[in-house]
Amino acid sequence: MFGKFFGRVSFVVLAAMVFFVAGGVTVVGAVNLSPPGKNFVDIDPVRNMISVKLVNIDIADVAKAIAQQGDINVFLDENLKIPLTAKFANMPLELGIKRLLGPISSSFIFVEKKGVDGKSIFKMETVKIFKQGNMLAANYVNYSAGKTVMGNVSGKSVGAGKSVRGGKGGFGKPGKLGKTKARTPGAIRHAIIEAHENLSMLRRKAQMETAHVNERIADLKRQLSDNPPAEERSGLVKSLGTAENQLVRTKNLNSRLIIEEEKNVRELVAAQAKALTPQQITERQQLMQRQQRSQQQQQRQQRRNQ
Repeated sequence: MFGKFFGRVSFVVLAAMVFFVAGGVTVVGAVNLSPPGKNFVDIDPVRNMISVKLVNIDIADVAKAIAQQGDINVFLDENLKIPLTAKFANMPLELGIKRLLGPISSSFIFVEKKGVDGKSIFKMETVKIFKQGNMLAANYVNYSAGKTVMGNVSGKSVGAGKSVRGGKGGFGKPGKLGKTKARTPGAIRHAIIEAHENLSMLRRKAQMETAHVNERIADLKRQLSDNPPAEERSGLVKSLGTAENQLVRTKNLNSRLIIEEEKNVRELVAAQAKALTPQQITERQQLMQRQQRSQQQQQRQQRRNQ
C-alpha cells in the first residue's frame, strides 16, 4: 500500500521548507507515505536535518524513505516488524533517526570528506537497524537508494545505490541472497575489526566537529573584543549564543554515538568469546591491544599535523 508513494522523491538541495498550517502540514521535497501529506520523511542533506510526521507506519517503509531521501544505505533486520510513530521538525539527522527508532538498536557508519572550505565533514553513509543483541546474527534487508536486497551482511558499507552480494529488484521485490554463518570466528573477527574502525571514525568525527564549532566561537569572541557598533554587537552576541548551544549539542550527540558503538563492540567481543578457545581469546586480546595502540599513535600524529 505504501510502496507506490516512494517513487515520487524530490531531494532537498536547499534549506528544508516546512510549513505548519491550520489543519495539517505541507512539506516541500519530502517522501510521502499513505495517506500522502499526513505522513512524511524529509531529509535536508545540505543542513543535515530531518523532519518527520508518522503515525503507525511500518519500519520497512521508513527505512526506504531514509535511504531515498538521505542517499544512505539502510540495513534493516528483517525480523523487525514494528510500526513507528513520531513527529518532529528540523532535528540533526543522527539524533532524529535515534529518536525515530526509540528503543530499537542501531549503528551508524560515517565517511570523511573535505568541504568547500577544505575542512573535514562527515557524511552518514550506512545505518544498521536491528534487535538489541542481534547485530551480528540478523538477516538484513538492504535499502540502498533504489535497490532492495536481502541477505546476511557483516556490516561493511557499500556505496549508495549498490546491492550487497548481487541481488536485483526495486522496492517491494527484494532479491533473496543465500544466508551465511554469521557467527563463525572469521565473520566475528571481521565484524569486530570494522566496528573498531567505525569507532575510531566516530571519535575523529567528535574531535573535528567540536574543533570546528570552537573555531567559530573563538572568531565571534574576537569580533566582539573589537568593540563593534551596538547593532553589529547585538548580532554577534546572538550568533555566539547559537554557536555555544551548537557546541553542547555536538558534544552530547557524538558522545551518545560513541557510547552506543562501544556497546556494539562489547557485544561482538562477547560473541567472539563464545566461539573461541581460551588461548585464542588471549591472542585476540593482544591483537586488539596492538591495533588500539596503533590507532592512538595515528590519531596523535594527525593532531600534530593539523
